[in-house]
Amino acid sequence: MATEVLFVVPTINAKASQAAAEAQQWLAERQVHSSVVDADQLLIGSSTLQHLVAHGRRFALVCALGGDGTVLRATRVAALADIPLIGINFGSLGFLTGAHSASLLPALEAFLQGRLTKERRVMLSANISFSDGSHAQYQALNEIVLGRQSLGRDIRVRVAINDHALPEFRADGMVVATATGSTAYALSAGGSLLTPDQRGLCVVPISAHNLRSVSFVCGPEDTISLFPLARSGQRAVAYIDGQMLANADGERDIVSVLVKRAQKELLLLNYDAPDFYAKVVRLLSGMEHEHVT
Repeated sequence: MATEVLFVVPTINAKASQAAAEAQQWLAERQVHSSVVDADQLLIGSSTLQHLVAHGRRFALVCALGGDGTVLRATRVAALADIPLIGINFGSLGFLTGAHSASLLPALEAFLQGRLTKERRVMLSANISFSDGSHAQYQALNEIVLGRQSLGRDIRVRVAINDHALPEFRADGMVVATATGSTAYALSAGGSLLTPDQRGLCVVPISAHNLRSVSFVCGPEDTISLFPLARSGQRAVAYIDGQMLANADGERDIVSVLVKRAQKELLLLNYDAPDFYAKVVRLLSGMEHEHVT
């Protein structure tokens, strides 16, 4: 039975790093093993991420100490290895975190006693096809973005939902987000807020050059297809939960991105974080930062 706790910590956050060290000592006194990984080492395709996912059976919990960005990095281990995840808010608003920074040890105690609240979060699956005939599969908790490689020019994107083609979009890019991701980039682009229990995906154009462009909320079984249309001097790039996918040879172009709800869901744990609507009120009121004692 897995008993080890994996802490994901951005090492540039001194308070989070210190808290992780204290938590490790606290767990050791209770004969619980733990380890720490730098959040920056959990980039898509990294050897560290691949190793942790391959050996994920030894972890009973992934504990992310930071803001939502740190939680998104930790998700890459937790979701792929089917490990529950709790985020401890050492960042700003913390839509994805399940406990305040001062509650780290009580939250760990509650986990050991099986008293944390659980909720399943939808993830999305994206299949990207390239001009050389290759394909790549990715999962994301928040969103996938098909955007432009350079500033100054828009890109044209053809969008289809369940093979029903929509009018061509001219925009800075397109966001396909989960309900969880609706509070992130999709919201900044003008999309709607969705409660975390919504199972569908939302499609939002970024700075569209057409006043008739609108966002869509799709059903849980829908498939969204994005086709970037070639323009001279402009290439499309893809971002998975904020990380731009590297194109090492510089010769492959993105041909299509097919997005749908992933089969796997993320098990997100909560201890004493505010509920969704309380966080929305804080966001709309401009209260973006948690007071950390």
